[in-house]
Amino acid sequence: MKKITGPALMVGVLLLAACGSDEPEAVDGVDDTTEAVEETVAETAPADTSIDETGNSVAESTAGAVEETAVDEGTAETTADETSDSAPADASEEAADLGAGSALSEADQQGAAGEGMIVVNQVAPVGEEQIAEIQQPGPDGPIYMVNLLEFKEFAEYEDGRETDLTGREAYALYAEGQRDVLPLFGAEVVFEGDVSFLAIGEVEELWDEVAIVRYPSRATLLEMSASPEFMAVSVHRTAGLAGQLNIETVEP
Repeated sequence: MKKITGPALMVGVLLLAACGSDEPEAVDGVDDTTEAVEETVAETAPADTSIDETGNSVAESTAGAVEETAVDEGTAETTADETSDSAPADASEEAADLGAGSALSEADQQGAAGEGMIVVNQVAPVGEEQIAEIQQPGPDGPIYMVNLLEFKEFAEYEDGRETDLTGREAYALYAEGQRDVLPLFGAEVVFEGDVSFLAIGEVEELWDEVAIVRYPSRATLLEMSASPEFMAVSVHRTAGLAGQLNIETVEP
């Protein structure tokens, strides 16, 4: 029997395991197969190359191919990673730009439709900026203060007194008292009337009354607001007024 080395030995072992028999015919079959494998290897290998060297060459070639494949796969993975890192970022930035454009467009649409407007009625100036501004000298000449008034359903006095007055009725007492106070400071009511209809625009809830008062100056308005005469009648104002907008206007 020939000495089996290299790939022939491996093939023989595999065949023997597959046969799983101790019969002489099985052993002879293995020998015949081994001789055939050795002859095939000898025919394909160079004359001065042994079976062991051929087997090593095959193994080295296989390892080289595997390594080259691994390098190619690694390059592909790196390229894929780079593409994955860059593409989503660009896509995200583009989406963000589109989102910002959409939000801006929606805001423009809301502004055009009159939506999103903030209207807060107050009884007195609030916020440091607003209080500081009203204390400034203001424009030269007279001012016309436009009062958009919203009344409480029922009057509520700060001193807790009981009353069956509505908010409008309590404010009417204030307006009546102001007719005596305003002339003391050179001021006068130039218009007052109930709100009946919103002809243009949109607001969640209309005001109840509009009054326009002319003052010689902004300083005069502040002076009147701090006077004892005004303080005496203003209790009806706070009792009946839910809130208002005061808009200062001047003659063109």
